[in-house]
Amino acid sequence: FLRLIENLVELGDDVVVVTPDRNPPETYAGAEVIGVHGFNLPFYPVPTLLFSYAKDPRVTKMFKENPPDLIHCSSPGALIWTAVGLSETYNIPLVQSYHTHIP
Repeated sequence: FLRLIENLVELGDDVVVVTPDRNPPETYAGAEVIGVHGFNLPFYPVPTLLFSYAKDPRVTKMFKENPPDLIHCSSPGALIWTAVGLSETYNIPLVQSYHTHIP
């Protein structure tokens, strides 16, 4: 997933990453990073897999003020439901992929 961000930025795309990471950087490889609330799953109590719907005023503001051309959801969880809603609301194409390091 990190190489995807790096490659898109290298190709000149504006990239914004929305992640439930507890301590995300402000930027990664030139991409803006928006950290949203997430919580641990009871059966997977480590902070590398957080459950989140990404409902955040910063995400809503971004979509209202400068909607993206494409939404890419790389998530094994509930983020896809927010991505689907944003895709339908703003008529933006959505693609999904599954990247994980779950042992």
